[in-house]
Amino acid sequence: MAPNHFRSALAATVCALAITLLQVPARADDAVRIRNLESEIQQLRTKVAEQDRRIQRLEAQLEQQIGPAAPAYNTDRRAETATTGSAPPPGPLPWHSPQAWERIAIGMSQEEVTTILGEPSVVEAVDDYKTLFYSGSGVDGNVINGHLNLKGGRVVAIKKPASR
Repeated sequence: MAPNHFRSALAATVCALAITLLQVPARADDAVRIRNLESEIQQLRTKVAEQDRRIQRLEAQLEQQIGPAAPAYNTDRRAETATTGSAPPPGPLPWHSPQAWERIAIGMSQEEVTTILGEPSVVEAVDDYKTLFYSGSGVDGNVINGHLNLKGGRVVAIKKPASR
């Protein structure tokens, strides 16, 4: 009886040892994969940080060249009339009014904004971010620029128009 018990114990030990040895390569593979993924994540973080710095430098250069809220597009409404076939409405537009801009608040939807200010001159979108530019000539002939930044369809930043 003792030899059978010994054989059973030996078989159990061999099985346990085999299972343990089989798990070691799997754990080693997991550790290598985890290290590789962590390395890739760090590389992506570095790239994103570099791109953020580059964007900030480009925006600063653009602001120096054009001005703080001036988008890089033609603000001449006559050119738009020639391409769209529709003239801008006569008189001041809703977004020309400082009172209209006072009604705009962080968290508003794009629909709420356009109900108050009217349609923007230009909309630029990248992924989940959108900028609504309001630009044109006021009733006094001065150029007026303002814009709103949206994320996920909600206002996150407001730059009220300034006359130039």
